[in-house]
Amino acid sequence: MTATQSAILYVFSGTKNTLTVAEMISAKFQLHEIACTIVQIGKAHPCNTDCSQYDYIGFLYPIHAFNTPKPMVDFARQLPVAVDKQRAFIVKVSGEPFSPNAASSKILMGILNEKGYRLFFERHLLMPYNIWFRYPDGIAKHMYRFNQTYSELIVHLIIKGEVEKPRLLLLSSHIIAFLFRIQWPGARLNGRLHSIDRTRCIRCTRCVAECPMGNISQVGDSIRFGWSCAMCMRCVCYCPTDAIQIGILRFWKVNGPYDYKRLADDPLLPFPYITDETCGYFKLFRPYYRAAELELATHGICLTQNRPYVTMNRYTGGIDT
Repeated sequence: MTATQSAILYVFSGTKNTLTVAEMISAKFQLHEIACTIVQIGKAHPCNTDCSQYDYIGFLYPIHAFNTPKPMVDFARQLPVAVDKQRAFIVKVSGEPFSPNAASSKILMGILNEKGYRLFFERHLLMPYNIWFRYPDGIAKHMYRFNQTYSELIVHLIIKGEVEKPRLLLLSSHIIAFLFRIQWPGARLNGRLHSIDRTRCIRCTRCVAECPMGNISQVGDSIRFGWSCAMCMRCVCYCPTDAIQIGILRFWKVNGPYDYKRLADDPLLPFPYITDETCGYFKLFRPYYRAAELELATHGICLTQNRPYVTMNRYTGGIDT
C-alpha cells in the first residue's frame, strides 16, 4: 500500500451518529496509510465537489424514512462526472435493521452511476435512535463498540476493491421507500413549524450555529426557522435546555446526545449486549448482528468481551491482536 493514496468521505449527519461512524472509518483508512478527508455537506457547509484526485470516494448518510436524505441527493447531483470510473462506496446508518432500509440508496446509486462512478461497496450500520425514543445505554454501547470493530472490516474490503454483487431487494422495500419519500417535502413543512419554548431558551444560539442546513436564524431576540429543514434533529438533540419543539412531531423528540466514549468504557455494561438471549424489541436486531459477526469471523476478526478492538495489519491484511 502506498502513502500516495487518498480517500474522501462526504457526510451528511444530523445528530452526529453518522459523523461518528465517518470518523471511525477515517481512522481505519489512516491506519492503512491512506490519507482521509471528511467533508460535511449541507447548505451550511458549502464545499468543493471536485473529487477527481481521490482514490476512494465515500458517501455516508443517516437513513431518513427509508430514504437517502434530500441534502445528500442534492449534493450528489452537483458532483462532476467521474474521472476514469472512480471507485465509490456508500455507508448508511439507521437505528434499526429492517429490510426497507436496504432500498434507501436507490436514488443515490442511480445518480452516481449516471455520472460514471464505479459503485462497488455498500454497508448498513446501526446507531441508536435520536428520534422516537432513546435507546438504553447498553444498546448504545453495543452499537458503538461493534462499529469500531466493523469499520476495520469495511476499510479492508474497500481497499481490497472487489466489486460486490448488488443485493436483490424485495419489491415491498422499494414501494415503502417510495411512499415514505414524502418525508422530503414533509421535513421542510414540519421544520417551518418548529418553535422555541421561551421559558427555557437561554439564547445560546447553538441551534443557529450547528444547523447543517442553515435553516435557523436569530432575529432580534427571537429564533426563527426557515423552509430548508431536513428533519436531521440536530437542533433538538443538542439544545442544552431542551427548548425546541419539533412541530407536529413533538412526541418524537429525544434530547441529549449519547456519551459514547463514557459508555464504551463502562465496565457495568456488558459487551456484546445483543446476543441470542436478547428479548423484546431488540430481539429483532439479532439476525443483523448474527450475520455481521459471521462476516467478521470469516475474515478472522473475533468480537468478544476480551477482544473488542481487533485491528487489521495495514501491511499484510492479517490480524493484529
